[in-house]
Amino acid sequence: MKRTSSRPVVLLLSDGRPNRVPPGADGRPESTILAITDRLRSAGVRVITVGLGRSGDLDEALLRRMAGGSGDYRYALTGEALLAAFREVGSIIECP
Repeated sequence: MKRTSSRPVVLLLSDGRPNRVPPGADGRPESTILAITDRLRSAGVRVITVGLGRSGDLDEALLRRMAGGSGDYRYALTGEALLAAFREVGSIIECP
């Protein structure tokens, strides 16, 4: 039975650098990605992003925008930090 308070969640692990993504109407692949995450959020899906890698190698601004704000963005430099980020996300999302 689905709880009425349950909300779908998408967890994206990425460096935030789009590759092999068709460009949006403005010619930028970032626009395609943002349109998809906007549609997800409009459908009631919580989008959480985790950036993995060195800070200078990530497009953290895009990852934050994909998540809909910094509150649903996590950063992980190492495997240990990634595990900690997943644990944190697991503690804040509601699982049936």
